[in-house]
Amino acid sequence: MATYKRVYEPWQIKNVKFRNRMLKTPQDMNMADFKDGSITQDLLDFYGALARGGIGGIITEQCMVDAPLGSRDGCINVHDDSMLPGMRALAESAHKYGCPIIMQINHLGPNAMFPPYPSHLPEGFVAVAPSDLAPEHKKILFHVLGDWPLRALTVPEIKEIIGKYADAAERVKKAGFDGVELHGDHYYLINSFLSRMWNRRDDEYGAGSLENRCRFALEVLKACRERVGDGYLLAVKLNGAEYGDPEGTTSEECQQFAKWLEEAGADYFNIVADGYGAYGRVAIAE
Repeated sequence: MATYKRVYEPWQIKNVKFRNRMLKTPQDMNMADFKDGSITQDLLDFYGALARGGIGGIITEQCMVDAPLGSRDGCINVHDDSMLPGMRALAESAHKYGCPIIMQINHLGPNAMFPPYPSHLPEGFVAVAPSDLAPEHKKILFHVLGDWPLRALTVPEIKEIIGKYADAAERVKKAGFDGVELHGDHYYLINSFLSRMWNRRDDEYGAGSLENRCRFALEVLKACRERVGDGYLLAVKLNGAEYGDPEGTTSEECQQFAKWLEEAGADYFNIVADGYGAYGRVAIAE
């Protein structure tokens, strides 16, 4: 019977030393303050308990770089300096037990209105995406939710959001976290540029080539790297494949995205899978 002895051995990525090879990966807790997305005592207790229990390291749930445009109720917001006290408390909740903690940052993009519905959004709010899409295509993407309101981002808006990622990454480092992970999978903004399922643009960020599809992710990564420096841990979560539709990202395409992102400064990859149709919103593989 296998004993998996190496699971309990410490390991290191860049300057971050993990106590063992078991990591708490991101999982939405929906316990942030519903009014402003600030970190609550429930979140401090939850992550502190994980650290106290002996986990090798923690990657937090997705924390939003843009609010309200890229967030929703229950998610942690890290979009401005008013969030720094709570962020520092969250880092300390793990560090006081000797556990490294990495913060995952994200922009929900086309899924900013996905349940739990965001009560803080203004009337008439429309989520942003690489492209607006035909109603019949949105039914595939949003599964049973039907025609979802979207609008395509302009290039100046894309550049502005890239700056917000960089601001948030710098804020995460200032708060004392051990690294940043960019959320680049599922139905959120970075992956919506990578994926042909979402991206119907015909400009430099469009689906005409792999390079164009990866451009937004690369620019986000490079902007964050410039802010946090070469010695700081910076990672990317990616869809290794998208199932259920012939236009979904293939594993070979993901491998190419990863090569470019590694060259641009990614220190590790957190790989999952996702799907559409029969695989809608189920992160499983064949």
